Amino acid sequence: MLRSKLNLLVIALFFACAITTLADAESISGNVSVGASPVPLDHVWVRAEKINDPGHRIGAYVGGDGNYTIGDAHPDNWRVYVGFNGPYDHGYYGHATNSALTITTPGEYRVMINPGDNVTDYNFEIRVDNTPPHIDPPVVEPPPYKANYPIHISVSTSDDSGIRMIHTWARQKNPPTCDSFDGWGMGDTDGDGVYECDIPDWKVTTAGMEYLIAAYDFANNYSTYPAKDPDKNPLIIPKEDIDPPEATISGRVTNDVGEPLEGVPIEAHREDGGGIQTFTDADGNYTAEVRAGK
Repeated sequence: MLRSKLNLLVIALFFACAITTLADAESISGNVSVGASPVPLDHVWVRAEKINDPGHRIGAYVGGDGNYTIGDAHPDNWRVYVGFNGPYDHGYYGHATNSALTITTPGEYRVMINPGDNVTDYNFEIRVDNTPPHIDPPVVEPPPYKANYPIHISVSTSDDSGIRMIHTWARQKNPPTCDSFDGWGMGDTDGDGVYECDIPDWKVTTAGMEYLIAAYDFANNYSTYPAKDPDKNPLIIPKEDIDPPEATISGRVTNDVGEPLEGVPIEAHREDGGGIQTFTDADGNYTAEVRAGK
């Protein structure tokens, strides 16, 4: 009889703990709707990250009905945003349909989770526009340039309301094996519609530069400059505009039997944080153009 009472007590305590856990569970839920343009909802997600600990992220995919629920939203201040698992993992411009929400940046909203909170009706409307973003021809600082020194570049747009990001992509002219286009985000720090960045020092050599501009909007559309086949017909900074380097480092890379290795990346780093990258040629030789110093 005593054993039966103990068993009943254990079962009762188990259910009491389970009920308490469910009651105290914190979550964020709502609906994601789409404008006129078709978006596959099975690729849309809603994610939350802690304001004071951005590395702590939780999220959920949106169901076919547009509903979502993010569980385990422990008491804290969270940033909630909508995204899409596409070719570039683009974010959408989410318009919160609940007027009580506080907008921080396009597509991101804050919510304070208290113990036991279940935040419902945290709804988003995805606003998409199939018109690619417009950008003006880029402006590059005037030559001469110098090998292993950055080159400043800017691009303007008359309307950046739909632009999510603008990138500069650059590589060495007549690139050696493995030297592909690398990209850098361009920022509009003062809100004047002019996006700027530097082509970094390690990409600038006396071989000259090839570069292009790409602008992306929140609807997964993008436009480039040049507009047609930019990777095949990029803009050019000719080698005549780039002065010789202050110093060079050269050598040869072979395997253990002395055969040359082509396409091996060679990097040289300065103590101040800068550097250069190059690749070995068909004979295993390389030359890195560097600044003087350590």
